[in-house]
Amino acid sequence: MEKIISESTYFYTAGEENAESYRITLRLQDAIDGKLLQEAVDRMAQRYPYYMVKCERNEREYYLERNTAPIVVKHTDEPARLGSRENNEYLFAVTYFEDAIYLNMFHGLTDGNGAMEMLRTLVYYYCLTRYDSSLSSEGIRAGIEISKEETVNPYEEIMSGKRKLPEPNVEFIKKCSSRVQKNGGFDKGKALNLHEDTRIHVTEPVHYALRISEKEMMQYCHRQDGSPGVVLSLMMARAIDRLNPENESSIVAGMAINLRPALDTPQYKGSPIGITFLSYDDVIKAKPFTTQATAYRGRLILASDKELLLAGVGNACKYYTMMDQLPTVEAKRAMANKMRESFMGRTSYVVSYVGQAKMGEAERYVKEIQIENELGNDGIVIEVIAANGYFFLEFAQQWEEELYFQGFCEELTAQGIGYEVLSYGSHCVPCACLP
Repeated sequence: MEKIISESTYFYTAGEENAESYRITLRLQDAIDGKLLQEAVDRMAQRYPYYMVKCERNEREYYLERNTAPIVVKHTDEPARLGSRENNEYLFAVTYFEDAIYLNMFHGLTDGNGAMEMLRTLVYYYCLTRYDSSLSSEGIRAGIEISKEETVNPYEEIMSGKRKLPEPNVEFIKKCSSRVQKNGGFDKGKALNLHEDTRIHVTEPVHYALRISEKEMMQYCHRQDGSPGVVLSLMMARAIDRLNPENESSIVAGMAINLRPALDTPQYKGSPIGITFLSYDDVIKAKPFTTQATAYRGRLILASDKELLLAGVGNACKYYTMMDQLPTVEAKRAMANKMRESFMGRTSYVVSYVGQAKMGEAERYVKEIQIENELGNDGIVIEVIAANGYFFLEFAQQWEEELYFQGFCEELTAQGIGYEVLSYGSHCVPCACLP
């Protein structure tokens, strides 16, 4: 039995309304060989035994148990039902269709960084047999040797007293927190809610897949003194502002932060994610683009300060302790959903930049990679990842109207960044079927 601690919110909020799941699509040069993919998945499973689990529950809590059932690789492009009997109760699934491999993942198992480690291993083993038996495994978690750093939960160590967080500089934390809150537009109330735009009608979510030259994008980012995540977030804010000239609410981006570096646990298997908020306020609006990008980058650096992040981790540990003390699953669900609701209304859109795919020598066989994440209460979510000389953007929204997507593309064009729309269609994420 493995106790669920730092990923508990995902388990206790998952349901029909909240999938708490995502899907990574990887397109290779040729049609996928199902037999070879099944063999690659079986080899991958040996490298990641800590993901070979199923969710169980008693009256008090959810917990994880080892899962020894076969991992069935299905030939379908439909998102998986994670945790279901048809998936042998696994909280991840590998499927394929035509030239695409899909990694369906429950966020309570791991985040995008953890999923990408799995995918790197999977693609390495597949390409090793499909394309080149001499393929190097450098940079890939191959073999069966597992580092202790992958399995030790830093939150559990903090909560149990095995690990002590540094004593916070109270004045510094207070000052930084105040600045971060102001940068996030908290002093102006709720953020602009794109759902309330009368020009759009919230229907079934859709997505656009875009591709941008990595060389062109990085040259542009260097000129603008910004990272890809910062620059793309700023472009989305500028588009929203231009399309809402009479708006008085804050236009706020939510940006995901990987907490592993702050926790000094770069290989941890779980979902240590934070989020910071960047407001496109009057101070920013009055500046030229380059100055805007510099200001956004500075605000993100401030929000990513290690001492500030660890103070947040300390608060999270208090929350997890309180949740663990609740006597029933229902009580834990109520607390988790209340926490989730406290974040509603804080963002107008979300940007997540995973970084480089880092698939080693196997990356030369990759044509395209996209990450489809749950939209939740956010009107727009932009997922960004780089592979094989390109940035791949997944632009997902909760309506069919192209208003904001076109506005975003117009910002790309205005900044001289070329792009290609690879596909458009329904936004598909797995669902979680917990006991």
